[in-house]
Amino acid sequence: MFAGNTAYESGGAIYIYNAERPPVAVTINGCELVGNNCGGSGGGIASDNADLVLTGDTDIHDNSAERGGGVFVSRGSIMFDGVSIGWNTASIAGDGVYLRQAAMFFGPGDVTWYGNPPNSMYVEPS
Repeated sequence: MFAGNTAYESGGAIYIYNAERPPVAVTINGCELVGNNCGGSGGGIASDNADLVLTGDTDIHDNSAERGGGVFVSRGSIMFDGVSIGWNTASIAGDGVYLRQAAMFFGPGDVTWYGNPPNSMYVEPS
């Protein structure tokens, strides 16, 4: 569990940054990210140049940021497989998820969206 963490710019609880090519693969399994915030991108998780997999009943809720209250992904991909995302807020866009030059995939596990406002998912135009 990652709870109540604060970051100035990216990734209130978890910040994944990979300066190399190709993107690094990261899996988060069975984790709860709650009540985290940051002043920039990704209140729960920020991922830059990584292929991120969220699985195993991971729950991302009550996080906040400017972009991607729950999750922010840039220059990589994200797969949701058995994930719940709820009650996250973003002051600019993407209360639940914000994608910038990123691909999104869904695995066979359930994905539950709850309590997020209408702009829960934001895909930045390229």
